[in-house]
Amino acid sequence: MEPKYIQLPPLPLDLPAEVIEMIWLYTRLPEEEQKMIRDFIRENLKKENKNLDETDLS
Repeated sequence: MEPKYIQLPPLPLDLPAEVIEMIWLYTRLPEEEQKMIRDFIRENLKKENKNLDETDLS
């Protein structure tokens, strides 16, 4: 049986609400979609891709 809750690590008090919301939304995605997002972010954070304003995610 899969648990119906998640446990986040301690987060800084001054973390913007938008960041907390993104973390929460990410954790609720199916594992396959989480992997797709991680791969997308890794690909776009490579040194040759410095202008993130042109990516679909931003």
